[in-house]
Amino acid sequence: MSKFSIILNALVIVVSFAAFALTQISVSEYKSKLEEIKIVEQAIVEAGNKLDQQKKETAAKLLRQKGRNQDLVEEILESQATSEEVTEKLESAKAEIGQIENLIDDTSAKLASSGDRLKEAGVELEQQQAAVQNLRNEIPKIEEQIETKKFEIRDFEDQAEGLTGQLSVFASITEVLRQHYLDTVSEIRSYARERPWLEPGEELRIQLGPLDLRSGYVALSEGGAIGLRENMLFSVYTAGEEISKIRIKKVFRTYSLAELIPLVGNPLRLQSIKEVDLVAL
Repeated sequence: MSKFSIILNALVIVVSFAAFALTQISVSEYKSKLEEIKIVEQAIVEAGNKLDQQKKETAAKLLRQKGRNQDLVEEILESQATSEEVTEKLESAKAEIGQIENLIDDTSAKLASSGDRLKEAGVELEQQQAAVQNLRNEIPKIEEQIETKKFEIRDFEDQAEGLTGQLSVFASITEVLRQHYLDTVSEIRSYARERPWLEPGEELRIQLGPLDLRSGYVALSEGGAIGLRENMLFSVYTAGEEISKIRIKKVFRTYSLAELIPLVGNPLRLQSIKEVDLVAL
């Protein structure tokens, strides 16, 4: 009997060691799978960060120029491809978790037959099961993140369509402004060819504006519309008496700026006169 007991104990020990070794192998495989799941989660987080960055860059680029609209579409397609890749990885992770759970179930059955000698392995197994359950609880959150990214992608597409429409309207407005500019230039050139001019000896009555004796400039109430040109010379008369001479320095359509010619006449009298006669020289 003693030999039979020894043999039976040896067999029990061998079976226990075999079961313990099988458990360690299963745990090792589970840890490996757990690392792969962490890598998948990291890839999902990186994909989310990448999508957020793409959203900011895309909005800025679409506002800067029309040509970047195509780049936005390409980035959206790339984001969709990334999202699909993450989804595939998630499905693969689910399948791997299922395999791990099957291995755990097999190990649990083997541990149950080994009795109290493998209680420590059972405790570790329960911990691993809890870890797997935590991972399974994280799956809905990951799926929710994927749905959020898909919604953001659709929002990007809507923004791209809206900006494309705005760019089309902008092109139409630009064409209208361009035509208006061309018409304005044409009118200005026509006016330059057709506007009147003054011959030497011609007279015109004009209102005087503010006079600055320090700088020697006086404002005139008429401009290019009646034929005044820059550098024209005029004698200034009041009551038939010449009191000064002026040179036109700056001409606008309805008013101009003249320079008093020093040492000619009595320019101080212009301070008390509002209206004078100019004679072209």
